[in-house]
Amino acid sequence: MVHGYTIGPALPEHWPLLAAVETAAASVFPLGSIPESTRDESLPLPLFEEAARDGNVFTATDGGGNPVGFAVLLVEHGVAYLAEMDVAPEHARRGIGASLI
Repeated sequence: MVHGYTIGPALPEHWPLLAAVETAAASVFPLGSIPESTRDESLPLPLFEEAARDGNVFTATDGGGNPVGFAVLLVEHGVAYLAEMDVAPEHARRGIGASLI
């Protein structure tokens, strides 16, 4: 646990909220540094749901239980890799990303 935050498996009520965390995190990149589609699009909700049902989505929640960061692990051909990791900008630089990894 990072002070004031809890890291754990994503709960079903978190799934629809993760896209907002993702787009907020993309907003900190300077214009032209990432594809514009990355700013406006998030991972599809079905991908979050499938990965979460498999136990492969982890969230960082604040003291009120609101997700402020997440990591998605994908497994292909028996190999796991970090597919996505984001932290809302207002919660950045507190060790949340490192704890999620």
